[in-house]
Amino acid sequence: MNRAATEQITGELAISDEVVALAGLHGRLGGISRLMVRRGAIITPAVRDLLRDKKIELITQASAENNVNAIAGKTRLLLGVANTNYRPAELLRVLGREPIAIEQPVATGFNEHMELLTAAVSTGDTLGMLLTEETAAALCLANRHGGVRAIAATDSRGVADGVRAIGANLLVVHPRGRTLFEMKRIVSQFCAGGPRICPELWRGRL
Repeated sequence: MNRAATEQITGELAISDEVVALAGLHGRLGGISRLMVRRGAIITPAVRDLLRDKKIELITQASAENNVNAIAGKTRLLLGVANTNYRPAELLRVLGREPIAIEQPVATGFNEHMELLTAAVSTGDTLGMLLTEETAAALCLANRHGGVRAIAATDSRGVADGVRAIGANLLVVHPRGRTLFEMKRIVSQFCAGGPRICPELWRGRL
């Protein structure tokens, strides 16, 4: 994710990041009474708690309309990478022509990635994907949150089954040993059809 320009004036900080996390605000809130974010931005619970503690008002900017239009018709995917040596640059390149708007959050570690991803997918308009070698822990932590239905990727067929069975909105992938072609198929399959709701059979239970 390319970090957008920020502007600071007296008592106010305006940022247009798609994902607002603690790491992106470090050292920037001194003397600030209002934080302005783009419409549709994902704001982690930790950031909301920090703003409340510091009595900083959170304001949404209507000027983000152009950014929203830029991803119209594409599936919004928040991609996290934590506790793995895998680097997704080549994967992002081959996914460039897919109808997927991929955003990578600024996060400092596994726990913050989990916080960002679960906050994002619970909104209902974003899918999440975590590349990690800590798949069991990621699944356990993710599925504690209401509105999050996380599955682990085996292959593209398994992903399709998980999406169909529970309306999965967060995918956890152990990338080690997988080919670029396999990774692309997994991501494409997961994002096919865009965000989805929980099937009626499991509604209120998952």
